[in-house]
Amino acid sequence: MTGEPPLAQQQRAVVELYVRSKWIKASLALEDENLFIEYAHNKHEQQTSTGSVHSPTITDEPIQNNNSTNNNNNSTPDTITSQKRIVKIVKPDNTGLGISIKGGRENRMPILISKIFPNMPADQTGQLYVGDAILSVNGKDLQHVSHEEAVQILKKAGRDVELEVRYLREVNVLMQKQSSSYSRKQNHHQQSQDNLTESNISSSSSQNKEITGSKKNLANNSQQSSNDSILYETKRISLRLCYIFRRSSSTNDILLLSSTTSVSPITTSSSSSFTNGSILDIVLPYAQTCYSVRFVDDMHAKKWFQIIHSKISRCLLEILPEIEEHFCVARNANEVKALGWLTEQVNNEEMKAWKPVFLVLTDAEICFLCCAPVSRQTCREPDIVYSILSTRIVQSTRDATLDADISLLSLRVGTKFGVVSHTFRVETKADLNYWTKSISQCLQSAVVRTKEVVFPCKWNNRTCKLFLHYEHGFTLYSDPTDSVTNGGNTTNTGNVRLLWQQPFEKLRSSADDNEHLLTLDFHGEEGVVELDFGTSPKPFVFHLHAFLSAKAARIGLIG
Repeated sequence: MTGEPPLAQQQRAVVELYVRSKWIKASLALEDENLFIEYAHNKHEQQTSTGSVHSPTITDEPIQNNNSTNNNNNSTPDTITSQKRIVKIVKPDNTGLGISIKGGRENRMPILISKIFPNMPADQTGQLYVGDAILSVNGKDLQHVSHEEAVQILKKAGRDVELEVRYLREVNVLMQKQSSSYSRKQNHHQQSQDNLTESNISSSSSQNKEITGSKKNLANNSQQSSNDSILYETKRISLRLCYIFRRSSSTNDILLLSSTTSVSPITTSSSSSFTNGSILDIVLPYAQTCYSVRFVDDMHAKKWFQIIHSKISRCLLEILPEIEEHFCVARNANEVKALGWLTEQVNNEEMKAWKPVFLVLTDAEICFLCCAPVSRQTCREPDIVYSILSTRIVQSTRDATLDADISLLSLRVGTKFGVVSHTFRVETKADLNYWTKSISQCLQSAVVRTKEVVFPCKWNNRTCKLFLHYEHGFTLYSDPTDSVTNGGNTTNTGNVRLLWQQPFEKLRSSADDNEHLLTLDFHGEEGVVELDFGTSPKPFVFHLHAFLSAKAARIGLIG
């Protein structure tokens, strides 16, 4: 997360946007923290196109939501038709779902999604479509309720909403015909005969913003051309909590997006025939939707990357207190030390694959989130959590196939199952310095604050507790529950005994088998001590490394 350099004088660029498996001409504009993408496409092509047929979790389209605010949604994948789907939505405070619904018991119709508003929570999932019938909300059945009852249930659903939906293609076609009939009658100044009530499931402020934005777009960008064949659209992307990824010029990188309904990631990649070096991918906060834009050359792409990246970094700084409050409540964290998007390298035999991960470093933990921390629920249940004392940074490296500014940062974690490694791609040198410095300082502070950790183990077949203390070094005590066998009789010792104690300075070396045994080699009478941890001793080894690093930093041996 870096500071914001001076912006380029030209805040507008001619680019290409990847839509429905092909590149089309578009323009890019930046205004405050909003990015605007304006493009035109052929209306008849959109109506006749059925879209590529893929499995529900894999698609090669960077834009997952082509249905925003449109009643037409012919690009819906055929594979989802008539299948029940679960879509999870996490709403920020004071924000609605961002959908409109029709139908209800009085109309003898299911509750149907008739509109999806852009950049709202429902739109950002990339998994809802106009024509989806809402079967239940957070387990509450909606199949036999009135329109008004459905509206109230949706509005009172809370911040974490789980929708059970089923796409009804034939009903969507009917809504399109009704909408088309309505438009023709309006053009002839006749009154519409469509008696279906349509309700917006949004907060008041969100509705006002959408209405204002829709009017502006209709006036400026969504008018049809004189031959009624070209449609103009504008996508507004708020850069708050977004992520920007730059394609390498010499490799075919794949960006894997997360999915809330499947373990399998969503893939967004361009055809290998394109020059990937001039492509920027803008990933929305839920990491399920991505806009890919291609520039005329690498120089322009790099300039716009710096502009957008710095905007995102500034937005993160502005909302840091809010995120810190979420983690304070959800995970009892005292302070957020660092946060931001990185991409983790994912094993792929054919080409390099990267998955966006939102990292949050607190005073005691490092948390991996599959999406931006938009709510307390997201902060409460990270995908992965490691103790900072079990974590170690491996020296950063450069990949010759990547841009000179891009580095690889490796994180190794000691767990009871052994060492777990994560390799991250860091887009700028400033970001690399930010993360390495933050993790190192947080690690040293955690050692000083914690001072002592305890590990159960066995020594000479006795159950013991090994204390690792920041000042006193190693101390082994017997466990009061330890049982001693004498003459065939087993007795409980019932007391704690000091078995041995050694300072850090007497440790010559340590070794482990990565399964359960650890060997400590001390100067003096104790000599070599063998301890059995029952599981991998790596957590102890990594804690020991953290304590020794903190002591070395205290006396100035390391920075």
